[in-house]
Amino acid sequence: MFQGVGNFAITGYILYIMTDFLHRGNQTQSSIQLVNMIMLIFGILMGLVAGPLSNKFKILKLPVGLSTILLAIAGLSLFFLRNNTGIILYALAAGLGMGLWNALDNLLNLKVIPDQNRVAFFLGVYNLVIQLHKLSHPF
Repeated sequence: MFQGVGNFAITGYILYIMTDFLHRGNQTQSSIQLVNMIMLIFGILMGLVAGPLSNKFKILKLPVGLSTILLAIAGLSLFFLRNNTGIILYALAAGLGMGLWNALDNLLNLKVIPDQNRVAFFLGVYNLVIQLHKLSHPF
């Protein structure tokens, strides 16, 4: 939960972070575009790689824990390195972390559902909550 809140707090306030915290000025738009492009590329790559590797090696908790560590590194890089290096490090680490987490999220949910006979119900409620959250925070 904290991992998701922390990541979405940064992505939700990225414009404020770039303008008021990192003082990017005229470079704000290009910096945000760079961050989004890097996160998209690494998110897609992790989606293609993480699931099959997790299944092959029968590990789930370790990659999910690694995704949280990567997101912590991403957030700290913006805080401590207030320059282009910090922005690129944030984009790389956050892209890897969120891609890894997104690739394994539903499998993790399946492992912790209490009643295996009602998996469809629990996943339906979970996805409904996610969609309602996205509607309330479209950007």
